[in-house]
Amino acid sequence: MKSKVLLFSLLFTILISQQINAQCSVTTSPTINASALICGTAPLSSCNGILYIGDGTNPTTITMNAVLDLTCLGAIQLIVRNNATLDFSSGNDYLLLDAGSSIIFQPGAGLTGQSCNASERIYIGGVLIASCNGNAGADYSFLELLTQGGYNIVRPTASPTAICGSGSFVLTANPVPSKDAEVSWYDAPTGGNLLLSNSNTYTTPVISATTIYYAEAYYPPSEFTTPRVSITAAVNPISTWNGSSWSIPPTPASSLIFSGNYSSTGNLSGCSCTVNSGSVVFNAGHTLNLINELNVAGGTLTFNNTASLVQVNNTTNTGDIIYNRNSTPVVKFDYTFWSSPTSGTQTLLSFSPNTSINRFFTYHNSWLSANPSADVFVKGLGYAIWVPQSTSPSVPTVLPHQFVGVPNNGDVDINVSLGPPISNRLLGNPYPSTLDANAFINANIVGTGTINQTISGTLYFWTHNHSLTGNNYSQADYATYNLSGGTAVSTGTGNTTAPTQYIAAGQGIFINQVSNGNVSFRNNMRIGTNNTNFYKNSNTEKSEKTLEKHRIWLNLTNNNSNFSQALIGYIETATNGYNSGFDGLYFGNNEFAIYSLLKNDAYAIQARALPFSDVDEVSIGFMTNISGELSIGIDHLDGLFLEGQKVYLEDKLLKTMNDITDAPYQFTANKGTTNNRFVLRYTNKTANNADLNLTENVITVFASNHEIKINSSLESIKNYTIYNVLGQILITKNNVNTNQSVVNSIIENNQALIVKIVLENGQTETKKIIF
Repeated sequence: MKSKVLLFSLLFTILISQQINAQCSVTTSPTINASALICGTAPLSSCNGILYIGDGTNPTTITMNAVLDLTCLGAIQLIVRNNATLDFSSGNDYLLLDAGSSIIFQPGAGLTGQSCNASERIYIGGVLIASCNGNAGADYSFLELLTQGGYNIVRPTASPTAICGSGSFVLTANPVPSKDAEVSWYDAPTGGNLLLSNSNTYTTPVISATTIYYAEAYYPPSEFTTPRVSITAAVNPISTWNGSSWSIPPTPASSLIFSGNYSSTGNLSGCSCTVNSGSVVFNAGHTLNLINELNVAGGTLTFNNTASLVQVNNTTNTGDIIYNRNSTPVVKFDYTFWSSPTSGTQTLLSFSPNTSINRFFTYHNSWLSANPSADVFVKGLGYAIWVPQSTSPSVPTVLPHQFVGVPNNGDVDINVSLGPPISNRLLGNPYPSTLDANAFINANIVGTGTINQTISGTLYFWTHNHSLTGNNYSQADYATYNLSGGTAVSTGTGNTTAPTQYIAAGQGIFINQVSNGNVSFRNNMRIGTNNTNFYKNSNTEKSEKTLEKHRIWLNLTNNNSNFSQALIGYIETATNGYNSGFDGLYFGNNEFAIYSLLKNDAYAIQARALPFSDVDEVSIGFMTNISGELSIGIDHLDGLFLEGQKVYLEDKLLKTMNDITDAPYQFTANKGTTNNRFVLRYTNKTANNADLNLTENVITVFASNHEIKINSSLESIKNYTIYNVLGQILITKNNVNTNQSVVNSIIENNQALIVKIVLENGQTETKKIIF
């Protein structure tokens, strides 16, 4: 019967060792004939279990011109090294090994035969294990034997993998041949305790230290037992902090244990982390990076504002952390959109105990009141929470908040459904670290999402920059971000910087859903940097494909400090139609806004196709809640627009082409929405020079700073008269002879007034205002 050893395939195991005694070698270079090698005569004497062919570097070939009988050496390991070859090209000769022997071909070894027939053979203990072509009853061909690395060998077939902290290994042994083999597992190289018998796999108990296991195979028909092979189940080293120093320096492969007070001085990385005692604090801007789980068994673990916890695997955390988060500057009556990085028993009211109990909300197609004394934070959901009643109504204040619970980790899925009347949901970053907005969008975007296809791809951030007016909040306080970039909001108490790719921990965001299903968050969206404050972040260190982008940020402003911003970008992969994730609809019903138009829809962000063409044009719309002077200008540029490409704003009303590359365009407009006046262009080709067609937009009358201002964009004003509703003349002025006039002699009294204007060309206009 055949006697054969094991070929091991290892899952999670990992280090293999063999016990080898004295040895002998054939290292003649470059060739030696088999007829010159005599068993029992040097170099084939006193081998004591192992014979090397070659030295691993220089070429050595044994030409099999005769039968090479090595049975006198007993059971040996014949190891053919790199650059060594057994050449059977002479034909019709054999290699004979004693029973229980093994033959091993290391990487770079060779086994050849010229005619490659069944008369070129290798025997072990009288069993034909290989012929050149695999015939004559051989188990293998030479090629098969060489490919599998030999016969009766132990060789790992999986990459070594060490566990982190503690865990269990699955060890698998595949005997070659497998017929009749019974594999047994032991805790010692000889003798020892039998752990498991007659099984090719062994699952170790949970271990927290490196442990060596041993396996052997028994063949009942031949009563042959192979030598045991050692397999090391490696556990990463443990680095313990005792309050003043580490037991060994921590590395990303270390299991971290805290047994004393700790205050971070920078980032710390480990395989897993356990806090047993002490006050462990990660300070602002520092990150704890873990591959696996976090366990707070005792003591406290605190992450201060802008610190981060990043985890790679979807492991289960245990124990509470404290995550401190500061708001942006707020005043009384402001709302902040929050999302908790922890889960547990913390209620909304315990998070913000001084907020009025009726000022906690969620949003799913409409505002929903929360029950703050009973509702706990749900991971991935966003919450609109009013600032405490005691907050100053005039002095912007940064308010500290504290999340307490088990840190969220792994997959988070939130169900969304379509309206009516609208389809938006308030979600938020569920992790105690920065969230990559691009990764989140690409995972969930309609059409191409890698996990779901449920959102439009534009995110909206509430910034609470404006004061409450008439019990209403300004819709201009929504900053916008998608794959094209971000748009900012005006100056005010909150965050005025345009959002970028990184969503800070604790940040709530609005998404627009386009189909029913889930919106998903994943660990691979987490980043350990750029967690500085709500939605205002810096550049990342995470590498990803960068799309070609050439962008223009346009601002609309007036003399009352109103502000709105729109983004137009020429971006790789975009088209001139609607692009999910790149085109972002204008959000809200603000009374002061600038936007671009696409098929009559208003967009805060619009992406256009590449290559860029200077004959492209983009319609620009705006709305204003007061009549008067306005300005459209460039906030900033990137790409080719920084390389000399001019940007023009065509005023179709005044039939002018205005270079806004270096200076904004100033104009006057009446209250309301205007979608047909402006076009963004890239050449100074003039508009149609047909006769001017005066419309009511040419002459504007408005109140500002307790005065009445009268402007004419086209013609000088000849005279004007102001009446009250009774028809009484309050003031008349002749010979104005300018395009603008200011009236400050009428007392402001919230009354209706009629203003009759006569231009130098004889045209007459009548306007009504409240003053």
